[in-house]
Amino acid sequence: MAATGATSTAEGSQLFNLALPGLEQSESYYGKLASGDPLALQRANAPAIQQITGNTQSAEKNIIANQPRGGERNLALEEANLGAGSQISQLTTGSYLGAFPSLSQLGGQNVSQGNQATATGLQGENAAANQYGQMQQINNEQKATALGAYGSLGGSLLEAGGEMCWVAAELYGGWDDPRTVMVRRWLVEVYSQTRIGSVVVYLYRKYGRYVAKQVKKYALVRRSLLLVFNWFLEQANKGESHA
Repeated sequence: MAATGATSTAEGSQLFNLALPGLEQSESYYGKLASGDPLALQRANAPAIQQITGNTQSAEKNIIANQPRGGERNLALEEANLGAGSQISQLTTGSYLGAFPSLSQLGGQNVSQGNQATATGLQGENAAANQYGQMQQINNEQKATALGAYGSLGGSLLEAGGEMCWVAAELYGGWDDPRTVMVRRWLVEVYSQTRIGSVVVYLYRKYGRYVAKQVKKYALVRRSLLLVFNWFLEQANKGESHA
C-alpha cells in the first residue's frame, strides 16, 4: 500500500510538471493578445483575416461584373466592405475575451489530473501508515509539507488580488470609484477562490499594469475589456444582493 501510494504521488508530481510548460507557453501567447498590441493581434488572426478579405474581394468582383454602374452598385460595394470590417472587428474582440478562459482551460486540465493522482497517492500512504507506526510519522511529514505548499500558493493568490485593480481604475475613472472597489473585492474574496479565477488573478497581477496602459491608449482595448469588467461588476452585485 505504501509502494502504491508513493507511485501515485510520483505520477501526480510528473503530471503537474508536465502541465507547467504548457501553462507558461499558453500564458505567453494569450498574454500577447491581452497586451492590446495591434501587430500581435494581426499575426494571431492573420489566416482568418486573409479569408475574410478574400471573400470580400470575390464579392466585390461579382458586384462589379453583374450590376450596372450607379448608386445601387456603390451601395452594394460599401456594404461588402462594412461587412468585412465588422467580421474582423468581432474576430479581434473575440481574441481578447477568449484569452484568459482559454489559458485557464489549457493549464487546468493537466494540473487537475496531477492533483487527483497526488490525492490517490496520499490515500494509499495513509492506509499504510495505519498499519505501520513508522510509516505514519513519514506520512504526517509529507502531509505537512504539501499543506504548507498549498497554503503558500493560496496566500500568494490572495495577496496578488489585493493589490490589483489597475484596469478597473482606468475603466471606471479612479481607484476610489465604487465600481472599482466592488470589482476588486469580488476578485479577491470570491473569484480567486475558484480554479479558473485563481489563474485569472495570477495573470492580472502579472499583466494588469501593462494592460491598463493599453486601455488608455486604444479605444478597441477599452471597449473589449469594459465588457469583461462589467461582467465582473454584475457578478459582484449579484453577490451583494444575496448577502
